[in-house]
Amino acid sequence: MEVASGTLCVDTTATTTISVNTNEDTADTVINSVESATVTVSGDTSGIESGQVVTVTVTDSDDTVITNSPLVENVDGDGNGDWITTFNVSTLDEAVLTFVAAVSDQVGNVANTDGSTKTAVVKYDKSATTTIEVVTDEFDGTPANVINTDEAAAIDISGDTTGIENDAVVTVTVTDSDDTVITNATATVTDDEWELLNLDVGVLIDGTLTFSVSVSDLAGNEAVASTGTDITYDKSATTTIEVVTDEFDGTPANVINTDEAAAIDISGDTTGIENDAVVTVTVTDSDDTVITNA
Repeated sequence: MEVASGTLCVDTTATTTISVNTNEDTADTVINSVESATVTVSGDTSGIESGQVVTVTVTDSDDTVITNSPLVENVDGDGNGDWITTFNVSTLDEAVLTFVAAVSDQVGNVANTDGSTKTAVVKYDKSATTTIEVVTDEFDGTPANVINTDEAAAIDISGDTTGIENDAVVTVTVTDSDDTVITNATATVTDDEWELLNLDVGVLIDGTLTFSVSVSDLAGNEAVASTGTDITYDKSATTTIEVVTDEFDGTPANVINTDEAAAIDISGDTTGIENDAVVTVTVTDSDDTVITNA
């Protein structure tokens, strides 16, 4: 009876790691809205041949799953290789994303059967918002979207935020129609609100003012808002006054006599004042007696 002899190779191990790159835009372990379109996931393998398919899945908190299938590459003489793939996770829900890698070698050994290193859990934070409101109606009679000369020295600006942490710095800019910008205005977020009081815009020119705000959360998501073209700065209005006193020949131009006193004509030219604006005219004598006409 003959007994066969030879060498038998036993292959029982295959491993992979998994790493999620989240620091393209911010040095942290959070994927933000900018990073979400190109999330790089990679791993190092051992005991797995080149060309083996790695099934990589990412699952959100609503159990929505995206699957990629990269190949093992760059296997050296010691059987060590790697794989890499890129995900667009922008359609997934916020909160926690779970990345899982599954791969087997050619003889069927499943990598990391204990699950120790083939799963990565990463926070996903893709949203931050802010509003902006400009208070322009400090003085009675001024339209709500118009800033006049008196109001210009103390403009109050505020907004509400979502998804932005306390103490985040809010930057407010104000731009006039000549592209002059006020940029040194800042506030901080407190309990989803921010407020900037008594901003002086008096150096800007007449016309449209655009108020803009920018603030970012800790994940790097930027929230912006703007008033657009809704606010007008109107800081100038002028009028002249002329009193006609020369109705009667021989009377000096700046003297009103008894005959002229009953019918004095007063007029003026204006700039920056709309039609139908009421003009109040007062006449005061040396005894402080006042006549007022409108």
